[in-house]
Amino acid sequence: MPMIIVQSLMKQIAPVSSEERMEYLTDTAVASGNAKAEFVRSHQRSLVRHTKPQKRPASLSELAAMGIQVDV
Repeated sequence: MPMIIVQSLMKQIAPVSSEERMEYLTDTAVASGNAKAEFVRSHQRSLVRHTKPQKRPASLSELAAMGIQVDV
């Protein structure tokens, strides 16, 4: 693997790891009851929003990219 790809990957891993760590700490604070009620409600809405993504119909180009032919 070229060194430039490895270096680029290492630069991306650190922010992802810290974001995951922050999410873990937030979840722990909420679950333990050590967070303010307003923050808990905000965090709960965020979790619900991420678990129930908005549905939308696929476009014809998206269907074509998946190999699904649609006659119009």
